[in-house]
Amino acid sequence: MEMDVIHVKEIEKIIMPGHGETSLYQQILGTSTPKPGMTKAITSLWIMTIKPGGTNKRHVHEDQEQVYFVLEGEGIVEVGEERRKVKAWDVVYLPPKIPHAFYNDTETPCLVMGISAKIPR
Repeated sequence: MEMDVIHVKEIEKIIMPGHGETSLYQQILGTSTPKPGMTKAITSLWIMTIKPGGTNKRHVHEDQEQVYFVLEGEGIVEVGEERRKVKAWDVVYLPPKIPHAFYNDTETPCLVMGISAKIPR
């Protein structure tokens, strides 16, 4: 077995289609699918940099739940109809099939680590 070590600062920042142009993503782990008998599987781990005044746009994942972990900065998270102010070290659960977004309402970039888990149909 080989050990993989990834230095996140060396991962290219990209725009994720459908998530807005003011949020840059760094994909840390790739995609996998649940194995038979498993209820869910982590599909990705990523870092999102949201520019000042930016957003990752309101969107929904039909078959994934996510967790946002705010690493630096602050902003407003919207899950369904609820909105909350969040800051560094806050963790937010995003259930599947519920629209969500992150808004950076500050003058500094915000870094968010995200984890996605696929829920089998």
